[in-house]
Amino acid sequence: HILFISGPPGIGKTSVGQAIAKEVNLPHFDLDQELEQSHNKTISELIQEGGWLEFRRKESIALESLVSKLSTLKESNLTDLGRPTPMIVISLGGGTVLSVTNCERMVDQGLILTLWGSERLISDRLKRRQSLNQSTHLLPIDHLSDLPWLLVERRAAYLQCDLWLEVYDGEASQQIADRVLKAWRGYIQASELNKVIPKWFSPP
Repeated sequence: HILFISGPPGIGKTSVGQAIAKEVNLPHFDLDQELEQSHNKTISELIQEGGWLEFRRKESIALESLVSKLSTLKESNLTDLGRPTPMIVISLGGGTVLSVTNCERMVDQGLILTLWGSERLISDRLKRRQSLNQSTHLLPIDHLSDLPWLLVERRAAYLQCDLWLEVYDGEASQQIADRVLKAWRGYIQASELNKVIPKWFSPP
């Protein structure tokens, strides 16, 4: 009953998660925000203080705590369209799925959706984010010119998902949210009918 939204930094995991939650009146949680609140520090401060390995450890603990807290909730009701929707939406960090343990924990409780986009789209969004907020949290690369390396390194982890959506330049978060919900419903309906479950929902 939980929809986990994964994907590279800057792809829009938080904004899309918020749009989904607003559209179907669901609670939305952001793993980075959960981390910041539990440690009373920004993501950048956590990374600078302990390094990336320690940050990933804390991230895994935060995910385990959040999922444990939410797993007691019952399945959601049907929408007015008579189609199932997730009960909870969680936007993950860009590297959460790098941990096999994290992925196993999430699969036990719901579906993992990966948002993906072209290298240019992701780079442009990261540049825009940095220009709007100079204190935005650190990336595991020294410069945006290293982004292609990061995407190649993580692609296999991102592919280990239940659903995959391509994000296109110019799409609003609400448009993407609508496609996510369509993908979710298609997945659930196919699984209930024991059909081959479609993974790719790229066309807008």
